[in-house]
Amino acid sequence: MKPVACLLVALGACIPLAAQEYRASISGDVTDPTGAPVEGARIVVTSVDRNTQTEAFSNAAGRYLVQFLLPGRYVVTAEKPGFKKFVRDGITLAASDRLGLPIRLDLGAVTESITVTGEAPLLQTETSSRTATIETRMIDNIPTSGRNLFQFQYTLPGVLKASNYWGDFELYAFGNINAVIISGGR
Repeated sequence: MKPVACLLVALGACIPLAAQEYRASISGDVTDPTGAPVEGARIVVTSVDRNTQTEAFSNAAGRYLVQFLLPGRYVVTAEKPGFKKFVRDGITLAASDRLGLPIRLDLGAVTESITVTGEAPLLQTETSSRTATIETRMIDNIPTSGRNLFQFQYTLPGVLKASNYWGDFELYAFGNINAVIISGGR
């Protein structure tokens, strides 16, 4: 039985581990003025910072998904023959954002366009995940006790310290410093 156990351990070590995804995505519904789904609309997401484009098409239910977008500023356009071109600028994506962006295409010629300006919605309805980025300047400028980077989690919104231990933050005290509450969940 020992060779079988060794084989299982060796095979388990060969399974690739899933890494955390840092890239963002934009998804939503494409509808006409009556609220009916629009199939085959071409959605183009253009990175303002990199001048690159990623495109997708809406499916029969009007849903679209543009994945693997690097953090930065974006412009979203949508078009389909028989409808006015939709343009939404001022979208800023952070790491791991899941932005829900509904698109309404109005009837008209393709040469006409509707530009929506403004900020992207602050409430992300596509996921219940909560992410944050700790900038390098914070790590460089804020002193840490025992050089433990887990202390930076307390600078993020919605993160509370669950224990009352504020002693040594060395790694041997990890259990004491890692007792946190994030947005009400332990």
